[in-house]
Amino acid sequence: MNYSNFLIALDGSPDSLFACETAGTLGPDSNSRIFHLLYCSNPVASLVGGETRDKLQKKQEKTAEEIFAVACNMLESFGTCRRHFVKGVPAEEIVRVARENNCDAIVMGTRGHTRLETFVLGSVSQAVLRHASSPVLLANTTHVKS
Repeated sequence: MNYSNFLIALDGSPDSLFACETAGTLGPDSNSRIFHLLYCSNPVASLVGGETRDKLQKKQEKTAEEIFAVACNMLESFGTCRRHFVKGVPAEEIVRVARENNCDAIVMGTRGHTRLETFVLGSVSQAVLRHASSPVLLANTTHVKS
């Protein structure tokens, strides 16, 4: 299989950035690859309103843009980056965006920034593995040899 169209799930954690490094090594040795960078945030609760809701949404968007910038910088010599900022259940959105963009593979980290994120992302990676229609590669910096 010639992999050239990847979905990379990002959260800014070391493992998700390692997923970018890993994806850059996959596929043809040309800059013809497409990297769909996905940042998924939880929708702001409907109980939060007005100015507070707007501030939270803008903060999520700013965080996503900062993470996209780092990822694009890592991948620019390998191909084209397309940014996808979505709100929803992460595992469902990862599978949906990969399917909609006919991605050859999904590359994602296995752990987030905090213990809670690690627990939740473990559940996310499990769900993506179960429901994805393309191969899934999980990147984990814990096992990288220096």
